[in-house]
Amino acid sequence: MTRCGRGVLPFLLLANLSFGQSPPRPFFSLEVTTKVDVLKFFPLNVGAQWVYENERKEAVGKDNVMLRAIWESVLTVVKQVKTSDGLLVKRSSSVRNVRYDLPATADQSSIAMFKMSVETPRVPDYFVRGNYVFEVYDTAAIENRNSSKASRNRDWDNQCPQFFFPMRIGLRWSEFARESVDFKQAQLFWQGKGDAPNPGMYYWVVTDRKDLELPAGKIQGVSELIYRTNGGPLVVWFKEGIGIVKSSFIHSGSPWEERSVLKQFVPAPGGSNDQK
Repeated sequence: MTRCGRGVLPFLLLANLSFGQSPPRPFFSLEVTTKVDVLKFFPLNVGAQWVYENERKEAVGKDNVMLRAIWESVLTVVKQVKTSDGLLVKRSSSVRNVRYDLPATADQSSIAMFKMSVETPRVPDYFVRGNYVFEVYDTAAIENRNSSKASRNRDWDNQCPQFFFPMRIGLRWSEFARESVDFKQAQLFWQGKGDAPNPGMYYWVVTDRKDLELPAGKIQGVSELIYRTNGGPLVVWFKEGIGIVKSSFIHSGSPWEERSVLKQFVPAPGGSNDQK
């Protein structure tokens, strides 16, 4: 397997590097050697649609006046653009049924910015590359030039993928440079040389698998993913065959919280694609 175009050591070779009683060890995406069809895990086919119920709370101004909004968002896959480096998945988004709680003591400029962030959100598209799914915002170069050079210019190795498949509890991934450094340290540790790596922040980690009761119904076997930063943890719950079913973020430095839960998932008609 190659990760972002680079060779890695296979898992079976690494298994032979452990010494004595095999210690608990971190799992890296570099260990996975089997290429998979990502769309079987994340059905990003044209016409697929997700409806979420969202809530945002944010304190503004010197008095930390709390603004609150509840709304529904509709995300729909509208196009796939196939390139030699991967698959660009274009999405449309719309907002409906917005309800606000805006105290009169909040200044109007803060209210205007808050409303704009709710009603005109910046929603990323996806780029599927190998076993990885990246979030991308500026997709014009990939879509219009449809070239290997256009996507390579993004330096995928130094971007952290949003998802990696197949998932398993304990798996962790980040951008290539960060992950490969810790992976090499793990190799030395398994040979009895040096300390075990302890990758923490700026890694996605699959921490659990559980059943969730959501507005969309009871969904079983949902993977819990955590991405920790200085600003606070982002938690995403992902169900294979559906996608994101829940997410939450609580900022560690200021009163700011966001959450989304799935209300409805509509698969693409016949799992169809519309590749450009």
